Amino acid sequence: MRVPLILFFLFILSVPVSAQTADSLLMDIPYYNFGFEVVNKNEAIPDGWFNFSPASKSNIQSDSLIRHSGKRSVVLGVDADDSKGHAGIAYALPARYVGNELTLKAWLKHEDVLNFVSLFISMTDSTGTEVQAATLDDKQLSGTKDWKLYELRLSIPANVKTIYVGGNIKGPGKLWIDDVQLLIDGTDISQSRLKED
Repeated sequence: MRVPLILFFLFILSVPVSAQTADSLLMDIPYYNFGFEVVNKNEAIPDGWFNFSPASKSNIQSDSLIRHSGKRSVVLGVDADDSKGHAGIAYALPARYVGNELTLKAWLKHEDVLNFVSLFISMTDSTGTEVQAATLDDKQLSGTKDWKLYELRLSIPANVKTIYVGGNIKGPGKLWIDDVQLLIDGTDISQSRLKED
């Protein structure tokens, strides 16, 4: 039942959001904003990340008061009276790294979550079709819980063009995410080798 949720999120990604396309999200950024420390002047969402459920009444913003480390985290919220609401934030990367396995690690904290919070990895091919995915949905992380490190691992198929990573909340409550780390075959992505063109 959880796989269609990922497919729904990927469908939302295919809809233009503020004139952004998948290609524009894949432009070379000189850093990885996985600590959510950098926020654009006119945007509440940390730089490099995007809201993949813009039609929802959810609230996504940088948080300088509650964080695992550094000066900021990101918080996703759904109002208490919105039982079917959801919020999600994602980061898109070109699959240009040499390696066979991607590991996503992130610190999560959640409060008064009615349904669940999750992390996800989604890999798509050149047509935008999902070819590989992993989530924490089956853990049904709900209620209130202090910071805890969670991890997902996924093999990288040869035909992958784009990698999406992120987190989401389904139903009322709040989810904080901080200190995201991506590793290719155990090496931090910032130190991973790139494929030759």
